[in-house]
Amino acid sequence: GGQPAGKACEEMSSIFAGVLRSEVRCEVCGHRSTKLEDFFDISLELGRGSSPTAPGASGPAAGGGGAAGTSGGDAESLEACLRAFTTEEQLLSEERCWCSSCAALQDASKQMSIERLPNVLCLQLKRFRQESRGKQTSKMDSFVQFPLASLNMYRYTSAFLTARDGKGRKTPTPPPPACGGGGGVARERGARRSPHISHLSPSLPVSPRLSSP
Repeated sequence: GGQPAGKACEEMSSIFAGVLRSEVRCEVCGHRSTKLEDFFDISLELGRGSSPTAPGASGPAAGGGGAAGTSGGDAESLEACLRAFTTEEQLLSEERCWCSSCAALQDASKQMSIERLPNVLCLQLKRFRQESRGKQTSKMDSFVQFPLASLNMYRYTSAFLTARDGKGRKTPTPPPPACGGGGGVARERGARRSPHISHLSPSLPVSPRLSSP
């Protein structure tokens, strides 16, 4: 008596599905190539936006935020992780891209942005990273500060990051007021090499419900 799989997928997509935009620009001729891709969650790297703030100073009394982490380590903010995710990166040497305008491999820049926000945004913190040597991985126990009341996602959208004037110069418009709502956090339990069991706390206002600007 369950509903068809197609209907269930459609309902899930209407809630959690968004669209990411990947824009690659040739550093030689300026040609831009854009790719759109559906997503259900966004994986954010840790360690690129850390600050020396102590984990104990991130509660409501210290500015209305909370911190999610395991043990010691510097704290970084969820906004810093989102900025790192949408920051333009250089593709040089072995990472050069094929430019259809130049008909050659060229140095390029790449930027990710959110083309369309889902009704409910899921953010995943990448706590495991590959070591530079060998195949070993290590877990990052950094605390992550997050807003409890609202999170303004407009500054990470394509409308804000890719807006340009008639001369091709970026002209981002001011972000609207932050949107807010309730959220939840899933915490991983168990050993790294065994299946994780997630515990959902639906009443904990961690990541707000978001809508497109």
